[in-house]
Amino acid sequence: MRKFTKFTTMALAAATASIMASGAHAQVKDVAGVSGKVGEQLIALGSLAGIVAFLAGFVFGIMGFMKLKANASNPNDPSNKVSTGFILIFVGAALIAVPTVMGVGVGSIFGQGGQNTKLDAKGGGFTAIK
Repeated sequence: MRKFTKFTTMALAAATASIMASGAHAQVKDVAGVSGKVGEQLIALGSLAGIVAFLAGFVFGIMGFMKLKANASNPNDPSNKVSTGFILIFVGAALIAVPTVMGVGVGSIFGQGGQNTKLDAKGGGFTAIK
């Protein structure tokens, strides 16, 4: 009886979800539309990567300072090395700087007039490479 109740509940939930579901908003009619939607998602993915790098850098920096504080509180503990604290702080600073360094790096290597690709809403993707 318990199996039958579980199956009935799942079937009822699936039926309710299919009735309540509306038309998909992301439907496109041609390949150009698909390309545009993929480009929009890549823009969002790049922004997400920058946010994750910044937050991870912040966490690594805090962990480094906590490791230095733990060393100051108990210098004889072998797990609290000063070098580990400084490494964590350095990694945190590097992660915080990732979005800025990447933007400056592309501009300094290829220049402002060079053909390089951008992820933006206007052109997105590899449009400059033929």
